[in-house]
Amino acid sequence: MISTDGILGGLWAEREGYVDTTGTVHAYAGAARKRGAEVIEHNRVLELNQTAKGWEVVTEKGTINCEHVVNAGGLWAKQVGRMAGIELPVSPLNHH
Repeated sequence: MISTDGILGGLWAEREGYVDTTGTVHAYAGAARKRGAEVIEHNRVLELNQTAKGWEVVTEKGTINCEHVVNAGGLWAKQVGRMAGIELPVSPLNHH
């Protein structure tokens, strides 16, 4: 049922049919913080520009330079992917 062609990353839970997206994002953020990452919330991303050293993230509150970017855009993940030049095969649906 699943083709892995073109998949860069993902989460597979063989026995599950529901993922608590909020809890998952908070768990990832907590793990990232424990490993030294800074997690910035409530700051809308306007542009993503790849540089020789990583990424330039243009936000409402200024520009952030970083080595890695995690797409935690939720319903807007497809649009965030497009900012990075990636077409994600996702389609958010009401109550899905």
